[in-house]
Amino acid sequence: YLEETITWYAGSFSHRSITVANGLTAPGALNPRWSDPDQCLKGENPIACEIRLHNPSVVLISLGTNWHPSLSHAEYLDYLYQIIDMLLEEGIVPILSTKADNVEGDHGRNLAMAQAAFEYHLPLWNFWATVQHLPNNGLDKNRNNEYLTRKGWDVRNLSALKLIHQVHKQLQE
Repeated sequence: YLEETITWYAGSFSHRSITVANGLTAPGALNPRWSDPDQCLKGENPIACEIRLHNPSVVLISLGTNWHPSLSHAEYLDYLYQIIDMLLEEGIVPILSTKADNVEGDHGRNLAMAQAAFEYHLPLWNFWATVQHLPNNGLDKNRNNEYLTRKGWDVRNLSALKLIHQVHKQLQE
């Protein structure tokens, strides 16, 4: 049943977005210093660059593992809102995602994602709930419980595809 969605988004599943980088945070996604100088225009942040180069119709927002302890909940939400606003202004459907880890200790980043999804009436992929049945919640004990295990990645990929399928169906209605 997922074949139609796989065909519709062919090429997207192997695409490595400019916005995917180790250490990238919500503020970093809006900062031109994180842009690829070989692909992005001078002064262009990673999100604007990705939009210009690839013109996505749907974007998964999965930020938070690389949290910075000095960034408050309100500040994180402010950056998240800026990202969402940029995407919506371009007609792109943002899908917000919670994360499997809780490195911040209070699930604050997941709560922020849920709050933003609620406030903007956007789809929320509760990835945290999706991996709760896995050993150690799909997190690698040998890597500070911040990175997914192979099984965690398998569950992530399949659940993301199912979510994108549901969103795709709704967009066609």
